[in-house]
Amino acid sequence: MAYNRSDDDFSGLNDIPIPEDIVDQFGGSTDPIDLEDVHDDADTQTTIGATKQKARCWDHFELVPTGKIVNDLPEFKAQCKHCQEKFTWQKGIGTTHLNRHYKKCQYKYGSLDTNQAQLQFGYPGAGSSTLTLNNWIYSQELMRHEELPELIANVEFLLYLVDNPHWTKFVQKYL
Repeated sequence: MAYNRSDDDFSGLNDIPIPEDIVDQFGGSTDPIDLEDVHDDADTQTTIGATKQKARCWDHFELVPTGKIVNDLPEFKAQCKHCQEKFTWQKGIGTTHLNRHYKKCQYKYGSLDTNQAQLQFGYPGAGSSTLTLNNWIYSQELMRHEELPELIANVEFLLYLVDNPHWTKFVQKYL
């Protein structure tokens, strides 16, 4: 026999008595629920635009108004939350360029877990006795032009080290 929804008879469910101890335990009411008064919160949510942005890149970008009006609508730019770079954005043009930047920015600045900050201790300089705590951002230029040459000079690495394949792999990957 095939299932037919019209065969179900739920009309007598409101007539079943519910024990008072069950009602008290769950803080409920014995009154029947009028389904006409129930509202779905999803229908009342307010979003910018007609739909919520679903692409993963929107975890790392936010829309920033430019102050310009284009086709009677305010213009927005997508701004990276990590490096503050701004990109063009219009509804319906896609997010490929945002995803591409997100991957590049993730590589450049390391893991971009928004729940964890990368910190750097600033040690007291001459005349200062306070220890500071700063946000740390990896800079390839700083590493390549200042830190690495200083390390090689101070540790007196032998020049044959640069011919080592492991050293070459390290430099290609991180610098």
